[in-house]
Amino acid sequence: REQGLATASMTLEDAQLLAAHFHARRVIEGTLQIRELAAWAHTVVRHEGHPLAQGLVELDDAYDADVWGWREGPAPMQALVDFLDASTDEVRKLLETARDQ
Repeated sequence: REQGLATASMTLEDAQLLAAHFHARRVIEGTLQIRELAAWAHTVVRHEGHPLAQGLVELDDAYDADVWGWREGPAPMQALVDFLDASTDEVRKLLETARDQ
């Protein structure tokens, strides 16, 4: 809804992917911190959410682990780039479908 799209016919996972992509673009634009994106993904997408967004959820796990000094996991910007690369085609399809409704 934030983007003014018809999301009623989307699955929850598709809506999560679309929202995650939107927020990831905000990180690239400098209007959202990557740590905030990761925390949002963990809260909203969760480990059960869209498979393409799991790297963002796992990034939050890595941030949490780093706080305790036992960080292992993806570098933040690499995780963001990997997500955008993996999700862009699917997001385009979702946007086309949503705009056609």
